[in-house]
Amino acid sequence: MLSTLPLLLSLMATDADAKNKKGKGMLDHERSVTVAPFKLIEPRFHAEYEQMLSKQTSFTAGATYGRFNSLLLRLGNAASEALGGEEYVVNNTGVNGAFNYYFKNFNRGWYAGGAVEFDMISATYGDEDAGSYNVVEIGPTIGWKRCTEGGFTFSWDWGVGYGAVFGEEEGGGTTTPGSVAFLGSLMMGYSF
Repeated sequence: MLSTLPLLLSLMATDADAKNKKGKGMLDHERSVTVAPFKLIEPRFHAEYEQMLSKQTSFTAGATYGRFNSLLLRLGNAASEALGGEEYVVNNTGVNGAFNYYFKNFNRGWYAGGAVEFDMISATYGDEDAGSYNVVEIGPTIGWKRCTEGGFTFSWDWGVGYGAVFGEEEGGGTTTPGSVAFLGSLMMGYSF
């Protein structure tokens, strides 16, 4: 037992030295893996990977897959089924990316960035195809992120940008003129 005491004291001193070198409030996490917890209810899985490029910059890449099943859509489907109708299903597959600038550092505080999202939406009504379209959104965002020493990560961002919808109609494609797009997410996960 006494022989392990010097080893424990040495480990504690090394840990204290490492914390002093990092400085107050500085963590050594360089990447984050997060998911959007509220989208899982729909069920739609949205995950992001964020890599630190420097103390104050990072790049984020993400993907979305699943169903868009909002409360309004659920109520509409319940009413349709009660009247003998079919279920309306909306599927979503997408990718997103962002470049972020942190005002303090990668692990905590406010940040600003630029984001782009691309979503492929398809719908069915019962067994019938109800159409499909693609959505592109791009714009600036502002957000806040916090990583704990243990790695738990919470981030939130929001922005307003430009969006366009590209769809298909009989006889050719159609494009909806650009409109205001709302960007953003609430993410939770782990940093390491």
